[in-house]
Amino acid sequence: MALILRVSGQFPRPAVTFDSSALTPTEDAKHVADLSSLSVADLADRIAIVRDNIRQITEQATAQSGAADEERNAERLSIQNEELDQLLAEQARRSGR
Repeated sequence: MALILRVSGQFPRPAVTFDSSALTPTEDAKHVADLSSLSVADLADRIAIVRDNIRQITEQATAQSGAADEERNAERLSIQNEELDQLLAEQARRSGR
């Protein structure tokens, strides 16, 4: 079952199919752009996108059962949470918190 997630990037992108089996957290980290180069608006957009991705993964996880599904969803959540943490840290750095 494919999950439609918006992929955050430096520029807004259309929705794409996210296949967590194709990415490991290490590979996904390579896709994260230099956050300091993002505008405040782009940073806010990326935070909203990642939060929406997390919501979608959580909703999908409640509808599925089985160890393989749980592992796949845990991996997806890990990737998205890692990116969200980086984005929020950049946002906090910019606001002087």
